[in-house]
Amino acid sequence: MVANHKKGVAETRLKKFYSTFSQAVKLAEVEYGEVENWPDPDLTQESATEEWFNTYLRKHMNVLSVERMVHDYTVWVKLVDGSGFGIRFAATNSKTVFDMYFYPYAKDVDSCQKDVNSQQACCGSKYFTFQYKKTGLEPYGGLGLQRSQLLDYCSGKPTKEYANYCTGLIFYDGWQIKDDYPWF
Repeated sequence: MVANHKKGVAETRLKKFYSTFSQAVKLAEVEYGEVENWPDPDLTQESATEEWFNTYLRKHMNVLSVERMVHDYTVWVKLVDGSGFGIRFAATNSKTVFDMYFYPYAKDVDSCQKDVNSQQACCGSKYFTFQYKKTGLEPYGGLGLQRSQLLDYCSGKPTKEYANYCTGLIFYDGWQIKDDYPWF
């Protein structure tokens, strides 16, 4: 029963986050012009991700707090509804492309970010991955694949490293966590 409740919360908050983030970008475009014309951040600066988020999106989201992790350039954003996300530019040579880690329950961030094993164990159940490009927010690695491929990847085939594709599976299923979803 608890697992079903958590799945329901995950579905609702994933869909809301996707919508809210996408809407925040559109609202920022009204103020700053087309996202394609926004300047790329100076990724040689530790604060670049935080500055980018604060400049363009923060005021368009219900943010409780923003905290930057200096050692890995990740900015952790806690939202008023109890969820949260990490935002980190994918590579220092990229052009406004970043990876995002959405947590339906922000309280799970610390336990899931302890080490690589914790991260792998939490991916697809306690956090879900997205990638943002100037073309928009999308589930990590999931666009253009068949449902059977997404289900295999999310299930850990060939390896658990593909759990990032779980977000793509939920997106493919219309923001639903279906009965065959490998809830870990």
